[in-house]
Formats: sequence, C-alpha cells, structure tokens
Amino acid sequence: MIYFDTNVLVHSLVNQNEANMTLAQSRIEQAINANQFVISPLVIQELVFVLSKLQRDKHYISKACQQFLPFVVGEINADVIKQAANMACEHNLGKSINDITHLILAQIYAKKLLTFDSDFLVMQRFSSIPIEWLQ
Repeated sequence: MIYFDTNVLVHSLVNQNEANMTLAQSRIEQAINANQFVISPLVIQELVFVLSKLQRDKHYISKACQQFLPFVVGEINADVIKQAANMACEHNLGKSINDITHLILAQIYAKKLLTFDSDFLVMQRFSSIPIEWLQ
C-alpha cells in the first residue's frame, strides 16, 4: 500500500500548478487501479481544512471527501498520538506533529509515503518506510 499525504490530494483537486496537478492525478489513479491507495482520517480532516481555506464551497468539499473516504484506513488513537509526540520531542520536530502522525500511520498501513512536502525528507532518517517526495 502507498500512503498519500494530504497535499497530493489537494494538488489533484486544485490547480495551483499544472504539472503538480497532472502528477498528483496520475499517481492517485495508478495507485487506485493497483489497489495500493490508502489515506488516514487525518488526511480527510486536513483536506476539509485546506479546501475551506481555499474558499471552495461546501458541495465541492463534500464531493471531494466522498471521493476519497472509501480509502481511509485506521484511526488516530492514543497510541498513535503518544508515538507522534514522543517522536516529535525526540527529534525536535514539534511543529511537524501532523506530518509525524501521518508518518506513523503510513508505517502501520503502508509500505511507502508519497508527498509534495519536502519537510518529510528530514523524517526519512527515522522512518521505517521510504518517503517519496514528488517535485
């Protein structure tokens, strides 16, 4: 399975950069067709937040969520949060707690994490799975 970070979904839905949009759509489609696409509840939460900040209307946001909800796995429970907090403190990455939470969930449910966010690259050194940075 491939865990998709929120920003890949956002790039697939919002044309901020034509090349990134095309790449995001292609990678999502490939992963879905190969039954390898997975996201967490945190991805949906962040997707709603970002699309709202980008002033998309509620129907657009709802449709986007409905498109991706079937691929949500896992839950964000106390153990996940404890691991994320410990990792954030250990590596002095408190401002990246959501990214670390994504990484922990990806390590549980996937064999790779896919993102446009270069901030994840610093986490590769303590990740048990590869992090692929799309550019």
